[in-house]
Amino acid sequence: MNQYVISARKYRPQKFEEVIGQEKVTQTLQNEIANNKLAQAFLFCGPRGVGKTTCARILANEINQQNTNSSVQDNTFNIFELDAASNNSVEDIRNLVQQVRIPPQNSKYKVYIIDEVHMLSKDAFNAFLKTLEEPPTYAVFILATTEKHKILPTILSRCQIFNFERIKTLDMIAHLESICTTEKIKYEKEALHIIAQKADGALRDALSIFDQMVSFSETQEIAYHEVLNNLNVLDYSYYFKLTSSFLNQEIAEVLLTYNEILDKGFDSLIFLTGLGGHIRNLLIAQEAKTQILLDVPEKIQHQYIQQSQKFEKSLLLNALNLIGKAESEYRFSQNTRLLVEITLSKVNYLPSLIKSIEKKKITPKDSEKASFTPKITQNGSQKIKPVSKLSIKTSLNTPRVEESNDKETTENSPNHKDLRIDLPTIQGVFQKLAEQLKNEGKKSIGLLFSKGLIRLENKQASLVVNSQAQAQLIDPYRVMAQQQLKKLNPQIQFAVILEEQAIKQNRAYTDEEKLREMIEENKDVLEMKNRLGLTLK
Repeated sequence: MNQYVISARKYRPQKFEEVIGQEKVTQTLQNEIANNKLAQAFLFCGPRGVGKTTCARILANEINQQNTNSSVQDNTFNIFELDAASNNSVEDIRNLVQQVRIPPQNSKYKVYIIDEVHMLSKDAFNAFLKTLEEPPTYAVFILATTEKHKILPTILSRCQIFNFERIKTLDMIAHLESICTTEKIKYEKEALHIIAQKADGALRDALSIFDQMVSFSETQEIAYHEVLNNLNVLDYSYYFKLTSSFLNQEIAEVLLTYNEILDKGFDSLIFLTGLGGHIRNLLIAQEAKTQILLDVPEKIQHQYIQQSQKFEKSLLLNALNLIGKAESEYRFSQNTRLLVEITLSKVNYLPSLIKSIEKKKITPKDSEKASFTPKITQNGSQKIKPVSKLSIKTSLNTPRVEESNDKETTENSPNHKDLRIDLPTIQGVFQKLAEQLKNEGKKSIGLLFSKGLIRLENKQASLVVNSQAQAQLIDPYRVMAQQQLKKLNPQIQFAVILEEQAIKQNRAYTDEEKLREMIEENKDVLEMKNRLGLTLK
């Protein structure tokens, strides 16, 4: 019985041409070898399982023109591998430096491969600096790391740096297909796609998952649904079913689908992340230029393209916003299921919410046009009404309001004398105006109307502001405010007053004046003062 060898070792590249997905790196290294322009130190950095150590071994053999058979590759006397994760002390580096002084045997170069170099201590790095900067002509150092940011800048400056990229999904699928052909294993391409996606750019992880799926199947066949069950991956059909329910606003179907997902043992956070990715795919599937970003099987791509045409971009963006918010709140929630169900309900009713907001929108320009519509007299000519001069000097560009002696305005208004003009009523009008402005997205201006100080003097409603900037913000909406007040009573005028000038009008009262006001409001105060013999000090 032959000894079993895992795919990651059995199909490990032995030449640069066999390396998957790192063409830029391998081409550069081949050119350096061919042109005899080899650097003294290399730094290979990138994610796990993308070929850093493999390329280091191939480079070590190529520059020494060694055979690349696995039986001799690891036993050569001129290639040394050091695991910096377990040999990270100053003493380990000193031993390495001592070995560097010995010339190579039967080869041109002596190559040192230091894996996980970021694990070296700071003192070990410092002990290595001089040798790395001025090594013997026959010494070549190849450093490999997954965390480049942890390496000292003084080390980086002495190395030729190669950045290894995550391996693309399509490249991994093609490599897995070639292995299946060699090993005579039956497969479904969608299953290999799921394996490649789960590997997240690491070919070594993809090969490990591949071996696991082959071992699971008694017939050595890699089936799509078996891969989904073993890797605990949620099928695309669930997400398509959910988004279809969102379109029809079928909240019952949405909640039942979510319950079915939980019954299958899937975590709610994984489900939220998957749903966010699904809606993201719908968004990019709407444009032909961005459809290449869909990292899904070809059959699933067509489903995304078809369903994406049924959604508005605004709806998808709002749904992504709600899901992202739920993900950030998930770990702080005491009832995660309720959090997810509320989020799904919000997403479900987004179409109705967006439509209702669009119906309520009234642009300021339309209201201004309506307020300046001229009146036509009986002879057909336009009548321009006289305007009154405001008595308050501090009013800022207030609109000219029609005088109360205009018979056409006052006499034709039914029961205009009976309409109330008091401060609470004015405040109610401004509150409604503020809500309208907030619905239009003008929250800051709405706050000025709802929270600002309002005064009513001689049938003139004044809004007190704190600065010239606030007055300028309100200025475009003065006509709208005046129109609302005219509905209350045609005689009311509107003005904007600066706070500093309003303070002058509200001067401080003396104690005698305060007492006089109290007596005028309640005659019993005077009687109590006389009986008790109270005096002002």
